[in-house]
Amino acid sequence: MAVRVRVVGAQALRRVFARMTTDMHEVQEEVAEKWADAAYEGAVRDVPIDTGDLGSALEKRVRGSGSTADAEVGVWEDEEYYGQFVEFGTSKMAAQPFMYPNASAANRQVRGWVREGIEKRIG
Repeated sequence: MAVRVRVVGAQALRRVFARMTTDMHEVQEEVAEKWADAAYEGAVRDVPIDTGDLGSALEKRVRGSGSTADAEVGVWEDEEYYGQFVEFGTSKMAAQPFMYPNASAANRQVRGWVREGIEKRIG
């Protein structure tokens, strides 16, 4: 017994798949940017204010490299190393989380952002 398959329009199908790949990379970058915006804005809003240095040191970084997109929100200045103590607390100070809750809230929105980006492209 044999099964025979003939693909008609293979070139058109290749073009569709190539376009889908480009579209998915764009969706990844858009979602990474939205995640960074949401996490950053929430962290800036919720960071405890003493001198204001920690809040002003918060940064967001988004990088897209074709097949992947990365987003980070945090503090990379050495002078603001104490942000980890504010977030997680110490034996003498209660935790005052401002990063993790906002990153988690942004994580819960990712699926919707991906769906939105795909629907925008496929109509």
